[in-house]
Amino acid sequence: MLIALLIIIVGFLGLIWGADKFVEGASGLAKNLGVSPLLVGLTIVAFGTSAPEIFSSAVAAIENKPELAIGNAFGSNLFNVGVVLGISALIKPLRAPVTMLNKEIPALLLVTFATGLLLLDLHLGVLDATLLLAITAFLTYQLVKYQLNPKKDPHET
Repeated sequence: MLIALLIIIVGFLGLIWGADKFVEGASGLAKNLGVSPLLVGLTIVAFGTSAPEIFSSAVAAIENKPELAIGNAFGSNLFNVGVVLGISALIKPLRAPVTMLNKEIPALLLVTFATGLLLLDLHLGVLDATLLLAITAFLTYQLVKYQLNPKKDPHET
């Protein structure tokens, strides 16, 4: 048991070190590309942190464990939005860009709502998956396009 505990502690230390380097690299990439850190967060960091969930849910689907695949996706999103942002704001209050109110938050709500609608029949098939991927690709494209060429909102200060 002591060895297992030691492995967990070493794993957490590695995770903390890796997270620090990941944030450092993502910030540097945004600066070097001359783009908003939000853009890098919405794309590269989002994909990088979602990769484990993608693979875990894919394996669960292959192994015919749909509850695990769906639970992983929903649990990860609930945890990321509620706990990750909550802990981050406890450590240091976060100031979100004004565009979040009319760009990123509606995109998150739309994908969540679409997923809920598609799951009303308790089945997520190939057509449903294609629709979710298309919606997500379109919204990501729109968010990236906006971040690369933001239009001044007359209500922004």
